[in-house]
Amino acid sequence: MSEVCDPNASFGWSLKCIDNEYAILSRLLCRNNNQHGKSLVFSHLKSMKRILSTLSSENCKKLINSIDAAVRHAGQPKQNKIQIDAILSTTESVYDALSVCLKCIFHASKASQCIIKLLSLKVFVPLYSLLLALVGRICRCISIICVQLDVRYQALRVQIKVCLQLLLSRFIVLLTLF
Repeated sequence: MSEVCDPNASFGWSLKCIDNEYAILSRLLCRNNNQHGKSLVFSHLKSMKRILSTLSSENCKKLINSIDAAVRHAGQPKQNKIQIDAILSTTESVYDALSVCLKCIFHASKASQCIIKLLSLKVFVPLYSLLLALVGRICRCISIICVQLDVRYQALRVQIKVCLQLLLSRFIVLLTLF
């Protein structure tokens, strides 16, 4: 957390920040659990923490690398069953990651609604102001991750379409020979 996150570095920045914000959120939940642990805000924040643990930078980097590898393999003229299965499993992994991102954003929006209500009542203003800023930063990082996943997924779809066209043309050539 000693490193300052640079918002211009986009994807690398968001991966670092997700880990940093997760550490901050974990610490805040741990320190304030006795007093606020049963509140609705903290239940949403605990859900966010649980979801963010699956969105660690290591998991996102593995997913991005598997998407990039699938894009490279999808454009090759010879495909075997293992490569096609890898491409399909990568597609499912992208869907899973995007659904995790959406769940986290859902809980973030619910938590921020509760925090805003509590801030209007002027209770625990420093804590809830900090939590609101934290939730906003987490949402920004997740949105950048979603955009990067979508961009790479679109490239994968283009390569899959090219691969299918190639296989279809080979099939048509085989049919004309018989």
